[in-house]
Amino acid sequence: MKLFVTYEDTGWNAQGEMLVLDENGMKKLYKETVDKETYAFFDAWLWDMLRSGVFSQDYPTYRVDSFSGNHHIKKYFYYVEEAEEYAREEIDKAKTVYLLEHVIDGKYDVIKMFE
Repeated sequence: MKLFVTYEDTGWNAQGEMLVLDENGMKKLYKETVDKETYAFFDAWLWDMLRSGVFSQDYPTYRVDSFSGNHHIKKYFYYVEEAEEYAREEIDKAKTVYLLEHVIDGKYDVIKMFE
């Protein structure tokens, strides 16, 4: 799965706050926030966002998955310390929390389970 990362203010996140979206998320962002007179087609907008550096295709090193009932939340991190801190906070709210590490091409392996 391709992930797109930005620290720019998109209206979905604050300036400097990491936003990670998959392609469906990018399409939703395009649909809800982009001026269609400037970018009539999603592919043209996406290409320009990647070319200009507003978004980059990236795979953050760590991911925390938390499960509570029917809810599954994924949050991405570049530093293990931040991921572990978030996981510890989530364990109070969720039944199961996993810390995963990026392996290749958006695939993650579990490296720790928090209970």
